[in-house]
Amino acid sequence: MSTEPIDLGDEPDYTLDPIPPRAADQADWFLRRLRNTQRRCTELHAIADAEHDTIDTWLGGQLEPLGRQIMWLTDSLAQFHRAVLDRDSAAKTIDLPHGVLKARVQAPEWTFDAEPFLAWAQANAPELVRTPDPVPAVDKTAAKKALVLATNDDGATVLSADGEVVPGVTVTLRDVKYTSEATP
Repeated sequence: MSTEPIDLGDEPDYTLDPIPPRAADQADWFLRRLRNTQRRCTELHAIADAEHDTIDTWLGGQLEPLGRQIMWLTDSLAQFHRAVLDRDSAAKTIDLPHGVLKARVQAPEWTFDAEPFLAWAQANAPELVRTPDPVPAVDKTAAKKALVLATNDDGATVLSADGEVVPGVTVTLRDVKYTSEATP
């Protein structure tokens, strides 16, 4: 290997193909440049991280009052839509020049307490039980289709086709969901 030194004063053109050092002192110079370049990358990352924190803090401060404004406006629009629906139950969608208001009835939320429900279903409606190995499980889709949801002012009750109250099933009725979509 030649010990002829390369000119270490000029910075290499890093866009060209790499050139191997010709001697240990040149390899050591490459290592110093590598260390210094890696340190510079670390410094730049630290600066960027600090700037990200600054920007995130600034952005949070800007978005927080806007979030309150959005909540206020959407809640106000939902109250307006609710009042319109009280007068006209067909007004599920209201088209306006700057957007659309929508009211959709949400499906009730079913919760099954497996132990009492499975005991009842195995005796009264075995088609509502899936029997994977090793433990039987509630076939929730079949149960929702087969059972009757009776609602009144006190809430909801789940009945079998025979009118028997089914144990282990709780249904939570959910409010109408109001959405406001402003046109861009």
